[in-house]
Amino acid sequence: YICTRHDSHGHLAVAAAEAGKHVLIEKPLALTAEACEQVAAAVAKAGTFLMPAFKMRYYPLIQMAHTFIPEPQVVVGQMMDSRWSDDAWAQDPVQGGANVHSQGCHTTDIIRYLSGSEPKRVWAAGGTLTHPGHPCIDQCVASIHFANGHVGSWIQGDAAQPQLVSKFFFELFGDGKSVQLHDRLKKATFFDGDRTWTEEREEEEGFQLENEEFISALLSGRTPELTVHDGIQATRIVLSADRAIRTGEVQEL
Repeated sequence: YICTRHDSHGHLAVAAAEAGKHVLIEKPLALTAEACEQVAAAVAKAGTFLMPAFKMRYYPLIQMAHTFIPEPQVVVGQMMDSRWSDDAWAQDPVQGGANVHSQGCHTTDIIRYLSGSEPKRVWAAGGTLTHPGHPCIDQCVASIHFANGHVGSWIQGDAAQPQLVSKFFFELFGDGKSVQLHDRLKKATFFDGDRTWTEEREEEEGFQLENEEFISALLSGRTPELTVHDGIQATRIVLSADRAIRTGEVQEL
């Protein structure tokens, strides 16, 4: 398990792979594209597997929503938080990358997963709005175009936490159906074109279920559902959105 500060993920993951170890690594996989590719190369060379700890993939209602609308025309993902402390380690530009880079990969991974396709193009607007003078972008609103022609909207930041839908919020729309995932993904409201209903879970189950998946993969000798590719793609979307905000230009992935 690699559960250290973000800037150490890359070299620790490479070292673990070179030692022949399978790895469950906290998000993000790394803070730079170069570090992500180095990890991928080390894992491929060693013949081991690396599983990024995207706990939200394993929330039962996320899985249910994906089954209900496998390839939605539109996906919306939002993770808005209370303002992060200026002296928090995750807000440090070197160790944590600040909110958008630290937590954003959770949101981009779920948007990509729910879309059922790979991202091809990203445009974004935002800036350093809640931490004046900080070098990292702290608010991001992005549009993601996928290979299947469908689109996603991603909102990330720490301007405030929404009280109605909660910090974690996703929506799917497709073929006359919709799903809204809210209350920290413990509730999901489904619409099938005729009727509406809500499914609920008593608690957040992601940590337990991602550990069960990692241990199951170890014991069975199979590749886990989440791989280094998923970690890379989530970070690529975040980095592309950052570049789009700074340059004002659409980014091709």
